[in-house]
Order: sequence, then C-alpha cells, then structure tokens
Amino acid sequence: TDRTVSVEPTTMATYFLRVVDQYGCETIDSVKVINLGVNAQIQPGAEIDICEDQAAMIQVENLDPNDTLTYEWLPAEFIIADGDRAMPTLEFPGQGSYELSAIVNNQFDCSDTLMVTVNVGDLVSGLPDQVLVCGEDAIALSPNANPNLVYEWMPATDLDDPTSSNPIFTGTSNTTYIVNVSDPLGGPNCRTTDTVEVIIGTAVTVTPD
Repeated sequence: TDRTVSVEPTTMATYFLRVVDQYGCETIDSVKVINLGVNAQIQPGAEIDICEDQAAMIQVENLDPNDTLTYEWLPAEFIIADGDRAMPTLEFPGQGSYELSAIVNNQFDCSDTLMVTVNVGDLVSGLPDQVLVCGEDAIALSPNANPNLVYEWMPATDLDDPTSSNPIFTGTSNTTYIVNVSDPLGGPNCRTTDTVEVIIGTAVTVTPD
C-alpha cells in the first residue's frame, strides 16, 4: 500500500498497481520488471569432498538459457587450465580445505561471485600386505597406519578392536582381513579397500645335544 515498493524477481515478473483517490476514482496500471542479474550455481554444490589423487569436478551451471556468461576462477594458484571456462582444470597441493571463487559476468555487465569449498583427503593407509606371526604371540598388525583415517577390519575375529588403525591380533590360524579405509576430511567418496594377510609360523624349539 506504499507509494514505492522494492521487488526482486528471479527473472521477469509483471506487477499491477491499483490507485484510488479521495473521490473514489481509480485506475490500474502495470509494470514489467526484468532481472538482468546472473542466475547461476556451482555444481555439485557449495562444498565437495575428494581424495588427494582424485580430480575435482567443479562446474558453474547457467540457470538462465538467455544469458551468455564469462568466468574467472580464483585463486589462480589452483587453476591448471580453463580458468576462464565453466569447468576449470584444478590441482591442489595436498590434503586440507581450499576455498575457490568463480566471478561470473553476463552480457548485461551484471556480476555474481560463487563460492565453493573443496575438502581434499589423504588415503595413504599405511597397511602392510602381509604380517608374519610367531606361534601364538599377540601382535599389532599395522603400526604404520594413519591414525587420522577410519578403519574397519573384516572379519573382526581375533582382533581386540576391528575399528582401530592398529589392532592387536591374538589368533592361532592364518587369516586374511579386508580393511575398509576412509578419510573423514575427504568425505564419503574418499575411501579404499585393502587386504592384510596374517600368517602363523611355527615356534622354533631348540633341543640341546
């Protein structure tokens, strides 16, 4: 009911105005408002998770088919190629969280800055391929494992903790374990599967002459 209003249509909208004076006379008029701003978004989302050896598939999706867009990705240190395209080629120095921005312009000189966070995980599991055990000795299976990763040992038989990075084995027979390894920082896609073979040896006995 105010003389002025603020509107922000997504693309285009028509607004109708009805005016009545003190004598009861009225008129109706309309105004068409076109939003010429950039309408785009980052795919697959504002935050993505990858492993250190995975390519980061990031793309700006143009939500207005009538727009012609240009792109500038920053910071330049992570851009290997196509920094002026919707899908650049990216490289990160190692595990960690990295912030990227895409400055997007259209043919009307309207601009928007889209932000994305890339979480890079590390999947160097440190698991051995094979562990040799003397007799019935208890032994730690993976002292070089990365404690920052998540481990799941299967089967859990003869292990003190099947979710430990370095479980203690107390078995008496050869066993092959399947180990699922994941990095919480790298998200649900940052995982791998290894196998660890435990071989039981025969204790050495010495008989005096």
